[in-house]
Amino acid sequence: MLKLDKPCRLVYDAPMTKKQLTPRTLIALCWFVYFASYLTRQNYNAALAPMLEDLGAAKSALSLAGTAGFVAYGVGQPVSGLLLRRVDARRMIFLGLCASAVCNLLLAVCPSWVPGPRLPLAMTAVWCANGFAQAMLWPALVQFMARQLSPADYKRATIHVNIAGSAGTVTVYLLVPLCVALSTWRWVFVFAAAVALIAALFWRRLSPVDSGQLTVDSEKLTMHKDQLSTVNCQLSTAKPVSMRKLLTGFGLAPILLAVALQGVLRDGVPAWMPVLITESYPAFTSVKSVLTAAVLPLFAIVSLQITGSIAKRINHELRSAAWFYAAGALAALGLGLCVTRWLPGSVAFMALLTGCMHGVNLVAVCQLPARFGRYGATGAAAGIINAFVYAGSALSMLGTALLAERFGWQATVWVWFAVAVIGTGIFVLFTKKARKSLYE
Repeated sequence: MLKLDKPCRLVYDAPMTKKQLTPRTLIALCWFVYFASYLTRQNYNAALAPMLEDLGAAKSALSLAGTAGFVAYGVGQPVSGLLLRRVDARRMIFLGLCASAVCNLLLAVCPSWVPGPRLPLAMTAVWCANGFAQAMLWPALVQFMARQLSPADYKRATIHVNIAGSAGTVTVYLLVPLCVALSTWRWVFVFAAAVALIAALFWRRLSPVDSGQLTVDSEKLTMHKDQLSTVNCQLSTAKPVSMRKLLTGFGLAPILLAVALQGVLRDGVPAWMPVLITESYPAFTSVKSVLTAAVLPLFAIVSLQITGSIAKRINHELRSAAWFYAAGALAALGLGLCVTRWLPGSVAFMALLTGCMHGVNLVAVCQLPARFGRYGATGAAAGIINAFVYAGSALSMLGTALLAERFGWQATVWVWFAVAVIGTGIFVLFTKKARKSLYE
């Protein structure tokens, strides 16, 4: 028997007007939503090399849109997380998908509508709006899955949803050369918008109503453990913690810094890999380099399965993150020794580095927020942590461009190595308070 030792709020499924989905079907639906979100978010990075050739703009000018998108996404994350205390997660996800589809269509027509020197600014404005639309998706999806799925199914869902992101990235990197060969890179954004609208319609039609809430006296509540696996519920303190308490009371500060550094590597390496290959190995055209870059998200899919199994054995998100970061540092060291000299080795080490960062993302960004469920802050924690990831991503877009332009790719890769070493040290040395507050 399982007894609760303090008053709590039981979050339960509200009565349904449609047939209840099985956990497997619900995970598949969330997979498709996240797949569509990556199509509409990562396509700018994937199309960057062809856009540089077609538009004739400087790397720093076009990277401004990617930076603005990451900044808007990061700023919108905690806002969306707090809004989830008042707004239905289902509705937020639907609106976010629709808004992102519109932004992708606008970006596709920008070169026709705004020619000349104003084009980078117009693209930046559109992609900034897309960042805010995308920010509506992740906190809502995390809260939705945490409420609708059992703890075991939730951890399984985080792995599959992350695989959906990698699958979306692979699709984009394969789609860009196809669109460039047949017509233009603009069709990448049109295709992504169409998939996002389809996902929005499926979500609106099939997703179950978000959970309601019921306050109960824990002294009168007793459950068998096997009942907990069949009831979609989340137990937490009666009153959700404040934003101030969330930021200062759980030792989050070093974790937020570490996940920001993880964002630098997870998104910066794949985004600039086609350009790195094109400039470091002149025999490769931009189209060939984009195809080569598809290796990274393909390997990420495999690495998520591997890191998910490792994390399950360790059963401690912070310790798992330290191990994955350390492996990423070794991969960055290997990349530093190979870049500009040996193409197969460079691609292999970049794949290993991004795969390790996806492992860090899985445990620290996707699974760790569920630890805040007992404090009524799953969505808020997910939004804040993910915001710092994309703060790092925004820094990587513009920062990598400036480093590469001024110092070359060799120096840029050694900066990536330093970032991985610092991230490892943070998870090893500065997460003691978080371990006590979330695991004891």
